[in-house]
Amino acid sequence: MLKSKVALITGSTSGIGLGIAHSLAKQGADIVLNGFGAISEIEELVDSLSMKYDVKVSYHPANMANPDEIKEMISFVETNLGGVDILVNNAGIQHLAPIDEFPAEKWDAIIAINLSSAFHTIRWALPSMKNVELLSVYQDYCKAMIKELKDEDIRIAMLEEREND
Repeated sequence: MLKSKVALITGSTSGIGLGIAHSLAKQGADIVLNGFGAISEIEELVDSLSMKYDVKVSYHPANMANPDEIKEMISFVETNLGGVDILVNNAGIQHLAPIDEFPAEKWDAIIAINLSSAFHTIRWALPSMKNVELLSVYQDYCKAMIKELKDEDIRIAMLEEREND
């Protein structure tokens, strides 16, 4: 049971992130959503999750490509909910094109959101996280964090990609 825990899930207004938000809310965690979408749809999502699971649900619109906005999001969680207990770095985007046609700005956005945002989110959330869960979909970050935080009271979970049989 996760009653009185606060879960911040990046990239959680749809897809896998929204599924994780439902799962954590069902277990009693208060939820902070983050992601893209029409504000009216996000407000409905916040209300729906809150009513369905009887938990607090908030939304922060941080652009995960912008480190300053990520820092503001962590401050928002600390100020309004007491801090992050469970962090799920799920934000991600993709663009497919042959390399000779791949726009450099798309590449930069992918690196900023899929890679750098996880670093910045962990960097700013970690100081206030004690006895907490840290879940990252990025294996290299998890391996590095496990090594670095081995003496801390922080549990790190790593999702591994595998083929379905």
